[in-house]
Amino acid sequence: MRARLSDGGTTVTPFDRQDSALLAILSEADALLVRPMGDGPRKAGDMVEVIAL
Repeated sequence: MRARLSDGGTTVTPFDRQDSALLAILSEADALLVRPMGDGPRKAGDMVEVIAL
C-alpha cells in the first residue's frame, strides 16, 4: 500500500485511496506498507513491514 512516513520514519500512514490509476498519490508516497494476502484489519500502533522509497 502507498503510504507516508512521519516521526523520523517511525510512523507510517497509508493513503485512504489505493487505486493503481492514482498517480498523484504514488508521487506523494515515500513508503510502501507491505500487507500479506488475506491480512485482516490492523489497529493503530500495530507493527507492520515498510519499504522506504
